[in-house]
Amino acid sequence: MWWAVILPLLVRMFRNRIHKKVGPLTRVGYYRVDTAYNEWQYPVKLSEEVSIMLPYQSHTEDKTDILENNPVVIRIGRNTLIYCNYYDNMREVLSILLSGEKLKEEPRTLTRTFVDVQRRYERVVELKFYDFFSWSHNPWEFAKDLFAESYIAHAGERLYELFHLAKCENGMLVSTTRIAGALYASKILDQDPCEALTESIAGWEVTGSQMAYRLHENEVHIVGWESSEPAYEKRIERVARFIPDADKEGFKVFLKENLNFTKYVEFEIVVPKLLFFLNKEQQYAEIKKGIARKIREDVFCVAKNWLSKVNDEKLLEAIPDDLVITIDDSHSSGNCVPGTQAFVDQYFPGKTETTAGELKKYSDKREVMRVFRYIAKRDQIVGKVKLDIPA
Repeated sequence: MWWAVILPLLVRMFRNRIHKKVGPLTRVGYYRVDTAYNEWQYPVKLSEEVSIMLPYQSHTEDKTDILENNPVVIRIGRNTLIYCNYYDNMREVLSILLSGEKLKEEPRTLTRTFVDVQRRYERVVELKFYDFFSWSHNPWEFAKDLFAESYIAHAGERLYELFHLAKCENGMLVSTTRIAGALYASKILDQDPCEALTESIAGWEVTGSQMAYRLHENEVHIVGWESSEPAYEKRIERVARFIPDADKEGFKVFLKENLNFTKYVEFEIVVPKLLFFLNKEQQYAEIKKGIARKIREDVFCVAKNWLSKVNDEKLLEAIPDDLVITIDDSHSSGNCVPGTQAFVDQYFPGKTETTAGELKKYSDKREVMRVFRYIAKRDQIVGKVKLDIPA
């Protein structure tokens, strides 16, 4: 067939024309410039040592402004980064590097200490940094694998996050640095500065009353904190005075198991700088009130859960085991028809009624307790306790 011979020739001619028109194409990676921390980085290797990334913005048709105002990032090996301009010097720099030659300019070397959080030792990371783009950038975000062993998943405390601290999984306390949105350990600490108040906290002025403040241009960020355990214990004891003696110990245990408080409870405010320096003590008093309010609200929230639990237990005791409960009772309590039928099919197949004693076996289910509360109200069954705690 004639087309079997002609078609490959046409394809070859078309490819040659395209190649002459645009030249050889180089595949590159990219980094996002429309996100807070330049996330989603995709470097592409051009040779054994050289990889490259272009700036990229997902929802812009014209990329000219992006290429003019953001650097092309070229990386050599693990610890050498080059920032250059797409239109001016990228091609020249890339040609030199791919030919195996070295750049004549001396790089600026940035040095930082990181902690290997698994093996508990500090190490120095050196990053060689060429900037041919004429203004400074943060090179660390493109070299994260240099300090991957220092990665911290979570600071562990809100207070630690504020003060650039973290507790590692092995219990080691470290100071941290944030790079491209991720947290890394930078120094091992002998003691907790929030507890001892003997070490300075970077960027903050610390007072002896577990208060710290940071000055901004027109505002002051103030934070105060207390050790959670004694602070919550004190509030629990105070609230427990209003609980009947028979339930008091169970109440305390329930609260301690369900509060889930961290090591510190903190409160922070931001005030105008003039107001802060006119009356520091007043601002500190506001912080202390905020901490007390936070503790009180946490305890009351859990106390309500305890009240609901005790109410349900006493309500179940008060309802006779031989009381007959029907499907209609479930509907009247507010459970939907399909949901009720699904429950009956699973636990009481073929039945339209059962006894309260049998249904109590499933009282851990919300829809079942809804039925019991409805019956207690309908039949005026007494058995509830009252928790009256003044605010």
